[in-house]
Amino acid sequence: MWRVAGQLQWLPGLLPIITGARGGVRTNDMWTGIIPALGIALCILIIVPLLLDLFEKSLRGDTIPAMEPEGYAVLGALIY
Repeated sequence: MWRVAGQLQWLPGLLPIITGARGGVRTNDMWTGIIPALGIALCILIIVPLLLDLFEKSLRGDTIPAMEPEGYAVLGALIY
């Protein structure tokens, strides 16, 4: 990505074409564009039904479907 940014410095005519969204969200002195903020919100919205289904199945005694996301979380924590 830095190589692309370095290349774009030499092409000032293209910079107005390659811009982000005009809006944005500022939290704790950190700016996030509207597109990434909406992407994060929609990812959370999409995963809610999955988590509800996994929770319902584990309450009925079927814990195997819930083991996969738990395994990913443990593996991610170990790698991190």
